[in-house]
Amino acid sequence: MALGDLNRIESAFAEATLDPALWGRALDIVAHDTESFGATLLPLAGLAIPNAPATETAGNALEHSFRHLIEQHHAGVLLCRRLELQTRQRAEHAI
Repeated sequence: MALGDLNRIESAFAEATLDPALWGRALDIVAHDTESFGATLLPLAGLAIPNAPATETAGNALEHSFRHLIEQHHAGVLLCRRLELQTRQRAEHAI
């Protein structure tokens, strides 16, 4: 990965901080200057959230990943509820 023009990247981030509509442009600059496929901003902790700023090239892959994470989360919640219900039913029958 190329280091890129850090002054140009810094300026793009500063502009985007003042005008959130410019995040796409700032990330395009990062991707171009670092010779990357794309770029996005993700939280340092927790799950990535939909509508996170991303370059167009990375957008489809990220959208798929977010959708997959959300589907896994929902499936996990349903499984936990089902297991909790089964545990309660067993406890009631044991009494």
